[in-house]
Amino acid sequence: MPHSHRLQDLTSTFTSNVFLRESLKTLNMSGGYGYKSYADSELSPSTFQPLLSLRALQHVILGLAGLKHLNDAWLEEAAVAWPDLRTFIISKTENCFSLKGLIPLLKNCRRITTLELHPTASHFDLSLLPADG
Repeated sequence: MPHSHRLQDLTSTFTSNVFLRESLKTLNMSGGYGYKSYADSELSPSTFQPLLSLRALQHVILGLAGLKHLNDAWLEEAAVAWPDLRTFIISKTENCFSLKGLIPLLKNCRRITTLELHPTASHFDLSLLPADG
């Protein structure tokens, strides 16, 4: 079974717990190195879709090799699903986010204090940024 299917099964099982969906505040998923690397599996946004049901999350750290396809659309879904987000760190991506993709995080996650993503530098309309207040 490919690693991405195992990880998706894990996230689905993990999020099926009603208590965790409403109480889990910190999620740190790191790894995928060595001979069982996720890097070759190319983890897709659907692998992480079940995590969006964890509405109480405040700290999310995803450091899995193979996060090549998490994109701006997934960032927007995460920003809506996790409005109380304070820490959001995604490493090991290969420039799949754009600067414009950060806007939903700025609009929806007003308590965010730590943000570590690696977006591609691209032009976007500055009027899309949220106003102060």
